[in-house]
Amino acid sequence: MQPRNLDTGPGLLVSLLALARRAAAATVAVFPSDHDMRDETAFRRHVARMASLEAIERTLEALRVVPPWRAPLSATA
Repeated sequence: MQPRNLDTGPGLLVSLLALARRAAAATVAVFPSDHDMRDETAFRRHVARMASLEAIERTLEALRVVPPWRAPLSATA
């Protein structure tokens, strides 16, 4: 939550629209600048893992397979 409105939403949207015109299949990650990342190595590792999962999801989507982490939860008896 922002302490006050700094209009970051419209600025982000304009940038994403420009990117979409250039590279519609681009993967974008947005990180609030007011967060403290104390362990940069761990942060970079997590970002790389999320990018890998995104690539896997795109491949599975092309094959029309629902990845297990996106499958609906089944009721247990």
